[in-house]
Amino acid sequence: MITTPVCEIIGGRFDKFFDELKFKGIYVTNDLVDLIENLEADVIEAAESKYTSEYEAAYDEGYEQGYDNANETEYEQGYNDGYEAGYEEGIQDELNQ
Repeated sequence: MITTPVCEIIGGRFDKFFDELKFKGIYVTNDLVDLIENLEADVIEAAESKYTSEYEAAYDEGYEQGYDNANETEYEQGYNDGYEAGYEEGIQDELNQ
């Protein structure tokens, strides 16, 4: 699934806000623009923080998927390795008799 990074979503909303101000002819001082841009940066930082519930949920989901997939893969590899080793050992036993 392709997703859009949160910083792009938030940045787009702030850009839309500034475009709307221009469209409506609302003058914004440079000091206010600076404050709004600082707010945007703070919002993005908070949204990307690893202390959000979304971050924790994504981490937990990824961890579980990785654990499950690794277990399946490692189990199959171990089974195959054990089978081959046992097969080779059986052939050697036959040849030694």
